[in-house]
Amino acid sequence: TGFTYTDSVTDLSIASATEIDLVSDKPFSIVQTDSTTSVAQPLQFLFGPFLGYILACGDTKNPGFIYWTNKFDPDRQDPANNVEVSSPQDPLQNGFVYNGLAYSFSKAGLYALYPGLGDTTFTPSKTSCSRGLWTPLAFCVGPQVFFLSNDGIYATAGGLEQAITDDKVRPLFDPDQSGTTVGGIGIVDYT
Repeated sequence: TGFTYTDSVTDLSIASATEIDLVSDKPFSIVQTDSTTSVAQPLQFLFGPFLGYILACGDTKNPGFIYWTNKFDPDRQDPANNVEVSSPQDPLQNGFVYNGLAYSFSKAGLYALYPGLGDTTFTPSKTSCSRGLWTPLAFCVGPQVFFLSNDGIYATAGGLEQAITDDKVRPLFDPDQSGTTVGGIGIVDYT
């Protein structure tokens, strides 16, 4: 419709151009147990930025893994940018950045993610927080990290947790509580 296209690029320059890497150019690349790589896989929970990286968890095939993008390049991710943090029986729930460090909650605990010496490494370390996150969105970051565990609400600064659920409210979080209310308030349904 009146438009003329003129090809001014030589075949030699096209042939010598760098090809787009179809694996690492599409976050997130997930390496399956049979060693095949699935590219552009959506992960449920992203957090950061942390030191130029965007981190993620929520892989249903590798539930204990953390993934991260290339440094200062959130649109790309090397397939090697992952680390197993917890076992598949203790899936990661979500992550956050607090006080200059990245963390990830599992169902049973809290892990710190220490940056390595290279550009693409993180080393997970279980913290002294002995409780995990009950459900992926039941936490908030403020002066401390407040979170719902399987028996109440707690606060942590990255170490030991402190119960902030007092004795009057604690029965609301007891799954063995007889009846359906405590003082007229319904108990938490963990199902």
